[in-house]
Amino acid sequence: MNGELPPHYRTTIRRFLRFGVIGLALGMILGLAWTELGRSARYGEVNGQPQQVDPPEGRIKLQLPPGYKWEAGLSFKLSHGHTILIAGLIPLCFAFTLVVLHQAGGKQISPGALNWAFWPYVVGASGALLILLYKGVVGFSAVRGGNFDLAAIEAGLFAGSRALKGACYGTTHSAMAAGAFVLVYQVFRSAGHIGAPPAGASAES
Repeated sequence: MNGELPPHYRTTIRRFLRFGVIGLALGMILGLAWTELGRSARYGEVNGQPQQVDPPEGRIKLQLPPGYKWEAGLSFKLSHGHTILIAGLIPLCFAFTLVVLHQAGGKQISPGALNWAFWPYVVGASGALLILLYKGVVGFSAVRGGNFDLAAIEAGLFAGSRALKGACYGTTHSAMAAGAFVLVYQVFRSAGHIGAPPAGASAES
């Protein structure tokens, strides 16, 4: 079993803990926000088509068929759970893993490796979640404004550029995956030394 956590471990753990706590809080806020926004739409249809409620009945501004009500603002709904998982629970698990790994006697992971794990993951995760939230907010705002053509709304995202959309998705998801891979790889390497005799010790000792 190793002793006190090295300074670079403490720094990385502190960063993951802060990011994770912020992620959990934001995820819960997004859940509450969608609950409130979702109340502006109710199930209903006229000849199978969505429509605005005019004049609005309290908070009710939209009357949407069941399938359409599910798809409208879907990315906003998903941002709640994705934020809790990607920006909350996973970073907290990373921090916990580093503590347990060190205390169990794992080989020390270098400061550079931990930086390469933390920064790409955090930047990539933040970007990916912002994209999801952007799609949700823009999409549901368009529906609330009376634009019920979901395909047209989707096509208009990212200034209508498929190249920009691909670049945003590719960059953020690749960075997040790279950071997670670096940490998982380093953890597996470090865990292989748990229970191993100290360097230079004989088999008999």
